[in-house]
Amino acid sequence: MSINNYRCFLLFLLVLAGLQASAGGRDTVVIKTSAHCEFCERDIVQHLKKQKGVRDVQMAHGSNEVKIIYNASKVSADSLRGTLNGLGYDADGQAARNRLTKFKKQQCTNR
Repeated sequence: MSINNYRCFLLFLLVLAGLQASAGGRDTVVIKTSAHCEFCERDIVQHLKKQKGVRDVQMAHGSNEVKIIYNASKVSADSLRGTLNGLGYDADGQAARNRLTKFKKQQCTNR
């Protein structure tokens, strides 16, 4: 192999490794929650977006499901469910650890 071919091959490997690194760490989980209203949805989205390793959070109004795109090397799906439980929401059948605060109950339009 000539020097130029060798350089091209190394450049190709570097580019390929960079593409894999930028696309890596993208896992998706859909979690069924006990969210009832727009306030609940905003509360969930705001808190999950702050969590390390979370790339995106989507929640369709009225669906009670939250779609989370995250980096599994930084946070686990179980940890995300735990965050929801700690906020006062059920997550995939796991009952909330904490009850909703009085403020949240007042803000929630469907409780």
